[in-house]
Amino acid sequence: MLYANNILSVHREDYAGADAEYEIIVCFRHAATALCYTDAMAQKYGEVFSSVTRLSVPDGDSPLEVNPLNLEGADFGNIGNTLDHVRGRSAHFAICNRATHTMPRRLSAVTG
Repeated sequence: MLYANNILSVHREDYAGADAEYEIIVCFRHAATALCYTDAMAQKYGEVFSSVTRLSVPDGDSPLEVNPLNLEGADFGNIGNTLDHVRGRSAHFAICNRATHTMPRRLSAVTG
């Protein structure tokens, strides 16, 4: 996501382009797939998502309770940009098909 925001900023600043003139697709793969789910999923499966992503609540060791990419000002490698912020700048998101099948298997293994 950081990369997407940087590309869009360069386009705007160096080429005087508008965000709407530029499209970028960000593909979440492997463990990053956990960052594509809603806050409700993070509340329910935060322990699994934290172990997969190796991320925890800011300033603590607790499992994630919300999608960290929805937290304004938090720095999870996204320099505070939220999914909605980057989406509002013409970015689109894709999720790796294989990872999409792997994550439910992990969740079902933990939850029974």
